[in-house]
Amino acid sequence: MGLVSQKVVQLQRMAFDQRSVAMQIGKWTLLLGFALLALKAGAQTTPTTLPANGSDTPIAPTKVVPKYALGPGDVISIRVVNFPDLSMDSVQIPPDGKITPPLLAGEPINVLGKTVEQVAAMLTEAWSKYVINPSVSVFLVQKRPQDAVIVYGYTPKTGAVEMRPGLRILDVISAMGGGGETGDLSHVTVTHEDGTSQTLDLSNPETKGDSPENILLHEGDIVYVPKLYQFITVLGEVKQGGQFPYEKKMTVADAIARAGGYIEGEADLSAATITRNGKTIPIDLQRFYLDGDTSQNLTLQPGDSILIPRQTNIVYIYGAVAGQGPYDFRPGDRLWDAINRRGGPTQEANIGAVEVIHTELQSKLQAELTQKYPKQAKDSKWMFDQLKKQGAIQVVDLNRYFRGDQSVNVPLSAGDFIYVPSRKHGFGIGELFQILSSANLLRLLAGF
Repeated sequence: MGLVSQKVVQLQRMAFDQRSVAMQIGKWTLLLGFALLALKAGAQTTPTTLPANGSDTPIAPTKVVPKYALGPGDVISIRVVNFPDLSMDSVQIPPDGKITPPLLAGEPINVLGKTVEQVAAMLTEAWSKYVINPSVSVFLVQKRPQDAVIVYGYTPKTGAVEMRPGLRILDVISAMGGGGETGDLSHVTVTHEDGTSQTLDLSNPETKGDSPENILLHEGDIVYVPKLYQFITVLGEVKQGGQFPYEKKMTVADAIARAGGYIEGEADLSAATITRNGKTIPIDLQRFYLDGDTSQNLTLQPGDSILIPRQTNIVYIYGAVAGQGPYDFRPGDRLWDAINRRGGPTQEANIGAVEVIHTELQSKLQAELTQKYPKQAKDSKWMFDQLKKQGAIQVVDLNRYFRGDQSVNVPLSAGDFIYVPSRKHGFGIGELFQILSSANLLRLLAGF
């Protein structure tokens, strides 16, 4: 073979080799493309796994475990970059799930059922109203025990009580030292694992054993003992009766001074009382104010209620009568006797809705209700309705008396208060009622 022929053959072989390489590159490029497409498709769909036995029935994909949902008893921490005053090292989630971080006192955050990431987002949105670009992180510090009952709040000790069959609410309260000096056992809240809750009154010493209030507990229950609402109440013949913050070493005289002092000529100082834990303690304040006997100026305890009654030889009549004011009570007097003795009703009088306050019963009931239900007692309508239900306040239709119904001519007692409404004014004591300091009410009505 000549030199030229050898070169031609050599060039042909090189061309073939290049074509082979190109084909190989093209083949691998095509395979790589298919692989990338497969990977992309796999990222978008869940692969079906066939069982090892060759059956056509697909095996369900592995279940993804959801992120931890926060609940009562969990402890979280909150970190805010560049704003250390907003950070919180330890926040225990209460039964209602609402936490109140700094700056958000008026808008508590409900974290029940939320993840820590969701809580961080909620806090970021809330704090953005007050600071620029807050960077918030929330961490789960401690999970709530699932095989125990959690007790927290204002007990001497807080924490978990190991669950056992037959465990009752009083068992766990006792294990934590009871209510102590600051725990309010009359409003204990139990939150169950399903999110439902109930409030129990465990303050009664007779609540024990299988009493209805001493409920059985279950795994995951959360028991919360709130802070004892520390206040004292002054009722009766004082200038500004009501509830006042309790202070250590506060005395009866201190409390009466807070209420503006007693009303001279109307207050029966010798018959004052303190209601404490359902018991009545008599005190003679006349001996203190007039004679300086400090033994009658007792030191008060949180929740005490002081009552200074009205002098008992008079009945008060106000409203649409000819002569308003007090009059000397006579034993056996009835409603119409009192109205008639003050000159009778005026032409504007609405005698179909005369209101009688039996003040001795009213004062006693009001003191008891205020001590037992301190929060509700601040609602004047609630208090008025309770006193009316229990007979301390009566609404009488005297039209029936003039038609021969003697039962509506109700008997009176010394110190009772009668109000005859006017068709012109169109309202009664119910609308005027505050926490019934009769002195305030008398002054208001006397202006009619």
